[in-house]
Amino acid sequence: MTSVSIILFAYTVENLKRCLECLYFQTLKDMEILCYKMVNSEALSDFLDNYKEKDKRIKIFEFQNLPFDIVKNSGIEAAQGEYIAFLDELDYVDLDFYELLYKKAIKKNADIVKSNLKYVGSKISLDDEYKNIKLFKNDKAKFKHISTSIIKKEFLKKNNIEYLSALNAFNQTFFEENVSKISKKVEIEKKAFYYYVEKNRYLNDYMQNVNVFDFEEKKDLNSKEFKYIVSLTSYKKRIENISYSLYSLINQSKKPDMIVLWLSCDEFSSEKDVPKEILKLCDFGLKIKFTKDIKSYKKLIPALRNFPDDVIVTADDDIFYPEDWFEKLYLEYQKDKRNILCHRAHRITFKNKDEINLYKYWKKLTINKKPSFLNFCTTGGGALFPPHTLYKDVLDENLFMSLAFGADDIWFWAMAVLGNTKIKIIDNPYNKIDKYELFKNVAKKQDSLYWENVVFNDVKLKKLFEYYPELFERLKKA
Repeated sequence: MTSVSIILFAYTVENLKRCLECLYFQTLKDMEILCYKMVNSEALSDFLDNYKEKDKRIKIFEFQNLPFDIVKNSGIEAAQGEYIAFLDELDYVDLDFYELLYKKAIKKNADIVKSNLKYVGSKISLDDEYKNIKLFKNDKAKFKHISTSIIKKEFLKKNNIEYLSALNAFNQTFFEENVSKISKKVEIEKKAFYYYVEKNRYLNDYMQNVNVFDFEEKKDLNSKEFKYIVSLTSYKKRIENISYSLYSLINQSKKPDMIVLWLSCDEFSSEKDVPKEILKLCDFGLKIKFTKDIKSYKKLIPALRNFPDDVIVTADDDIFYPEDWFEKLYLEYQKDKRNILCHRAHRITFKNKDEINLYKYWKKLTINKKPSFLNFCTTGGGALFPPHTLYKDVLDENLFMSLAFGADDIWFWAMAVLGNTKIKIIDNPYNKIDKYELFKNVAKKQDSLYWENVVFNDVKLKKLFEYYPELFERLKKA
């Protein structure tokens, strides 16, 4: 018997692609995905048919323009799993989500197992929602967000629990309260997280394809006028708040030869669109350059293209850097010109000899003196890239946007490993970013990508391992 049946409603290729990737890489393999096509779309049909060839667990149902109650009841009836789960195509879950919930369900013989929850793109705090979760066992009427749970199918059938069409907009609430009031065996799995995306399509906007124009100014490669270049990027929604980060870079005890701020020419047509406070910093050494919109990759890719023979140091636009931040990297580079150097890194750990752990189980903020492929540097903390140390595919936009969209740190780490370049944490690093990050909480609320990456780092790593099998082989030997 199948362990879990996941009922998924399909509307758009953009959202569904991300959601199905999340399901494809679930650690629980014994499950089925009942995908209900809710709109008449040739593009959606083609995408689902192609994806079904990749993932044989997918079953496709045509239910265009039918009420939710009919579709959901049909899903419950068709499910072959011992437990049933619902998933919105806009949301996503940890890659071990269904494994954790199912193991808890079997161990406790539970009717329902509910996960923890994080809101994405919302001002609702995790603490507020967690209070509701803690109340769940004591006050079952507080049960909400049915998608954060798996429910035993036998329990639903035995108690004749289904969606009722007469209730219309209140159907979901009625179903949830009915489930919670009748059940006597409810469990919570706090290690599992469901990521609930606010339905303003914030993330969907981020996932859209962009028109690109290249305004980059090419450097004379025979010139050695610049050697140490600090490179960072920003975007329109944050540009008003980055001056403090720029001040901290300009006022370093050891001055880099150039500080370059890369901006998208889709958002900023020229310098007239840049705040005057930022433009004034050009008098103190800041260079502003316009480039195509490749999202977070603007931090490093255009610098690698324009300054291939120079040392590039990455920075973020939301960190106030200590005055000797660059000097520490510079001094280490005088002793070690072979490895990528960084202030902050996580240590990749293994689940077994043939599989690395999920990202959330890695050893965070690791401190070790030995260069290693297992050191995963976070470029915003400060990473120094010696020239010609990354794999030949590093500038391939089609590859990094398809394999690791929005995950530049993963791409650059993979390019280092494939380029046979190890990552080294410098002596006495500034590795605890929260001591000097200026806009940490603001950034997490504004940038839904933060929580998306918690899960999709694992998806993108698996895609890279599939595309580059030698990448994992090199890790195993590290």
